[in-house]
Amino acid sequence: MNKVLVVEDERAALERIVNMKIWKRGNFNVCGTATNGREALSKYRETRPDIVLTDIEMPVMNGLDFLAEVRKIDKTTPVIILSCYESFAYARRAIQLGVQDYLIKDFLEEETLYSALLTASQTVRYRETGDERGDKTDVITFNSTLFELLEANDEIILRDIEQRYGLFKYFFLLLIRVDQFNEETVNIKELGKYIVENLGRGFTGVFSYMGSGYYLALLPLKKARAGGSIETFPLILETASDVIKKTKETYGISLTMALESFGDVGKLREKFVNLKNLIRYSVFLGCGKVILPESVESLYFLDPAILERKIVVLRRDIEREDMDEFFLHLKQLYERDMAGMLQYNYLEYINSNLISMLINFVNKKRVNESESFSGDLLDLQGLKKVETVKEMYEWFKGKFTDVFRLARRVDERLTGNVIVREILNIIRSEYKNNLSVEGIAKRMRIHKVYLNRLFKRETGMTCYDYIQRFRIDKAKQLLITENMKIAQVAEESGFRNYDQFCLTFKRVTGETPTNFRKKNKIL
Repeated sequence: MNKVLVVEDERAALERIVNMKIWKRGNFNVCGTATNGREALSKYRETRPDIVLTDIEMPVMNGLDFLAEVRKIDKTTPVIILSCYESFAYARRAIQLGVQDYLIKDFLEEETLYSALLTASQTVRYRETGDERGDKTDVITFNSTLFELLEANDEIILRDIEQRYGLFKYFFLLLIRVDQFNEETVNIKELGKYIVENLGRGFTGVFSYMGSGYYLALLPLKKARAGGSIETFPLILETASDVIKKTKETYGISLTMALESFGDVGKLREKFVNLKNLIRYSVFLGCGKVILPESVESLYFLDPAILERKIVVLRRDIEREDMDEFFLHLKQLYERDMAGMLQYNYLEYINSNLISMLINFVNKKRVNESESFSGDLLDLQGLKKVETVKEMYEWFKGKFTDVFRLARRVDERLTGNVIVREILNIIRSEYKNNLSVEGIAKRMRIHKVYLNRLFKRETGMTCYDYIQRFRIDKAKQLLITENMKIAQVAEESGFRNYDQFCLTFKRVTGETPTNFRKKNKIL
């Protein structure tokens, strides 16, 4: 059972959290409470909790200052920030201090908190290094060292590694990805220990969970043969492949690994970046295997980033409902960009993304509710029967032609009222402007009360709600496809106030813009 320290200065909020039913499930228990940072620091030293749940704005000592003091004692305790402030400044400092999650208490639901606690308990930022193994160098230790070093840029840890492995002449760095990762179904701690157990047969080193379904292993060797190439040490390649096979057999989980060797531990960060780029080539090479630098030499003309940009362009075309541009880019992708290519995984990746776009668009536009909906519109079995790139293009062209056509009919039938149609046109074309119900009513020369009554009768929602939801849909598109700051996304979506944007986004989608981007961003 995980001990949780709850720090909250508002008595009502503290009582609500402590009285939640999630504490009766047996996974977590409240080991102490505090109403300010100074009291919390004393309780932390007294109880040594497994997880800290703390507010930000508190008297005497605020939550972030309290967390800074905790990090002086222990850098690994997972911390969940709970606040009514959705501020970038707070979030940025919280990230720097190694916060596990950032929740808005005004919208906090029991299941949301429980999910955050589960993630915190599974994330490998804990003090364990594996039962009786201690810090010996004859085993692989499972802790948060590499995460702290590479994600938090902890120079102290780098110096510790340099000192600890200073006599080693050669290193392997192994990045391990859980394919199709789902944090609700994968026990990160259990799976990590299993991988360590199987990797540790013949190797020493450090193993850490890096978040989002990725592990990293640093495996040093005391002796290096001449040349120093990966072929000189076939044992690591054989061991890694064996781990992939056993994990699939034992857990039904596919792992993909990227492996690189080097001779200077000071290049650890550089090699980590290389591996993150290397593992992306699984798009072309396939999952469930070990990818080496030489594996992609024959694919030098294929850049995963270019492929992702093409997918982004198609998504934009769909969001804008621009049929001409969409079909132009689709034709280029299949008939020009992939002409003569035999990369099965490339095709599979493209096809799966297009299917996802198709389904999402149908659901968003509620095409399946149209009277003209064809029962076989989302019958995807036909794709399995095509054999050439040209046939794939024709299949998708046909599907999207039907979808766009029916979506247009749905829009046309959304309302038969001329006034409401004009209002919808105003919102869709001017959502970035300072639109208001009063302003629209004035332009339409009708009273705002009558406008709202008419609009809700025709669409099922108030004019204000429709404007906000339309803007949030645009924001979701930008969060997924663009690298804008959250504040820029808010402005581009028509929100004049950053805090209002965050609150509205949370109300409509059930999560913060930051969390939505993490889950859905196209890398």
